[in-house]
Amino acid sequence: MDLVRIRDYCAIDPSSCEKINFEKPNTPLAADVRAALQVAARLGATIGRIAQLGGVSFPNADLRAVSLVGASLIAADFRGSNLAYSNLTRADLHGADLSGVDLTAASLSAANLAGASLVRARLRDASLADAILTGADLSGADLRGVAGMTADQIRKVAITDQTTLFD
Repeated sequence: MDLVRIRDYCAIDPSSCEKINFEKPNTPLAADVRAALQVAARLGATIGRIAQLGGVSFPNADLRAVSLVGASLIAADFRGSNLAYSNLTRADLHGADLSGVDLTAASLSAANLAGASLVRARLRDASLADAILTGADLSGADLRGVAGMTADQIRKVAITDQTTLFD
C-alpha cells in the first residue's frame, strides 16, 4: 500500500496523522488502518490524542515504536502484537486485549488500562507511572524492570504465581 492510498484513509505523513475515527473493525478498511499504523510507526509519525480507534482489531500487528500518545483505544484488540518501544502515554486502553503483546520498554505512563487483559504480556522495562490498572489482568505477565509501578497499583490487578514481578 502506498502513502497516497494511506493518506486517503488516515492522512498520514512522516510527522502527523489526521483524525482517525474507525468504528467498524470488521470491514475491508480494517486492513488499511492496520497497514497505515504500521507505516506510521516505521516513519516515526505521531498519531496523537485525536486518534479514535476503540474496538479496532490489530492481532499480531508489528507496531514497534508507534506513538499513540493520548489515543482512544478502548476495547481495542492487540493480541499478539508488537508494541515494543511504543509511546502510549495517556492512551485510553480501558478494556483492551493486550494478551501476549510485546510492550518491552513502552511508555504507558498515565495510560488507562482499567479492565485490560495483559495476560502473558511482556512489559519488561516499560513505564507504568501513574497508569490506571484497576481490574487489569496481568496473569503470567513479565514485569521485570518496570518503572513507576506502585504497591497500590499491584493491589488492584489480577496476578498469578506465573507473573514475573521484578528482577
